[in-house]
Amino acid sequence: ECVHVVTASENLVSDGIELPIAGRALNAELADVVSGHPNAQLLHWGRLQDATALRRDDPQALTFDGIHPDGDGLAVLAEAYAGVLDDCGRPWYLP
Repeated sequence: ECVHVVTASENLVSDGIELPIAGRALNAELADVVSGHPNAQLLHWGRLQDATALRRDDPQALTFDGIHPDGDGLAVLAEAYAGVLDDCGRPWYLP
C-alpha cells in the first residue's frame, strides 16, 4: 500500500504571527519519517503553497487562516493528490 504524507507550508501564519521555523522543522521531521518507509511519499503541499504565495505576493495564498487550505487550496491539493496517486500505480477515482 502507498502512504502519502502532506508537508506543511513554510509560510505558516497563526494569529498574525509568522512561524517559518516551525514549518521547516515539521517538514524536516516528515521527510525523515518518510525516508524510512519505501512505500511512503511526500506530497509537497508546502512547496505548492509557497510557490503560489510568491507568485501572488501573498504569504497566505491558498489558505483561509495562514495554515489550512481554502477553496482554491483544496483544488490545488486535490490535483497534487491525483499526481501522487497515479505514481502509486493503482486505479482510483474521485467520487
